[in-house]
Amino acid sequence: MTWKWPSATKNGTSEEWTGFIDQGVTLEGTLTVTGTFRVDGNVKGNIISEQTVVLGEGAKVEGQIEGNRVVMA
Repeated sequence: MTWKWPSATKNGTSEEWTGFIDQGVTLEGTLTVTGTFRVDGNVKGNIISEQTVVLGEGAKVEGQIEGNRVVMA
């Protein structure tokens, strides 16, 4: 399932949301995603995204974050 990013990108298409980690959820390992991903929970490991990684106010990441764009909300 994917969601559309509210604003259009420069080429007129929208980024697709590929998922999220909600509050109260902990993930250990490397997370690799092709689209935009939001983290509100805990990640022990690396996050790799071809598009945007959004870190919510309560997000905790112990590892590296790689993305085309990283947003701290």
